[in-house]
Amino acid sequence: MANMSYCRFENTSSDLSDCLDAVENINRVEDFEEMSDYEREALRDLLETCEAIAHISDRVGLVGLLDRADEISQRFEEEDE
Repeated sequence: MANMSYCRFENTSSDLSDCLDAVENINRVEDFEEMSDYEREALRDLLETCEAIAHISDRVGLVGLLDRADEISQRFEEEDE
């Protein structure tokens, strides 16, 4: 099921952290034998997607843009007080 756009990143971040924990425990080829073919293919797709996100983030400076958006948001909140 797709995430709603207003909580897409929040939900996915939590799920991705869970995947990171699982990937950190993969140390040998035999660990993949415990996965179904479908799950191994999904892991491959996930890795490709993460690489694409990292590439886009580097190319457009996504972290810097997020930092600027946070600063602007904080200024608006301070003005409302």
